Amino acid sequence: MDSEISKYELIATMKKDIQTFMDSESMLYLKKDSYSTEEYDRMLTEVKDDLKTRLLQK
Repeated sequence: MDSEISKYELIATMKKDIQTFMDSESMLYLKKDSYSTEEYDRMLTEVKDDLKTRLLQK
């Protein structure tokens, strides 16, 4: 039973991490006109790397 609970907790945590990524990416996209293309690409890459790191830690 404990393993079932941990699976649900893992799913909830991953869902939260993905939602955080989507929120960050959305805000970055909405403000992209404020940044140069290079700066926007760099920040988007950092947001993606952060999500990858979070998911790999699970």
